[in-house]
Amino acid sequence: MTFIRGILIVLMVWLVVSACIAPFGYFLSLPWGFEQIELIGNQLRFMAIRSATFLTLSYFIFNYLRHRKPLSSVAPLLVFNNFLIVLASVTMTMGTTVWQDWAAIVILCCLVPILFIEHKKESKTIFVSDW
Repeated sequence: MTFIRGILIVLMVWLVVSACIAPFGYFLSLPWGFEQIELIGNQLRFMAIRSATFLTLSYFIFNYLRHRKPLSSVAPLLVFNNFLIVLASVTMTMGTTVWQDWAAIVILCCLVPILFIEHKKESKTIFVSDW
């Protein structure tokens, strides 16, 4: 294993752990300290977006380590959107929310089919000449 691959594995593990504990009201700060936070208002939204970003990064690090490239330029948007829907839903059930937060999740859910169709369409054309 090369040095860069080792660093990427450590980074991926740290991102996954940090993202998975955030919906439960914990914040992983360096160096390895846990802080408890109250999930209300902007803190709740920030933790959902932060966790979705961390999981998206770890997903693409994992794919890079497996020598897999994204099939389209829409793939990162689709992955981030899906992680954000799941994590925002979990985070909002753990904290106090307003109806606008749930409306944002509905809008994101409506965006999934559009991104999926674009991903399928682009993945058919992006690597046509590679095979």
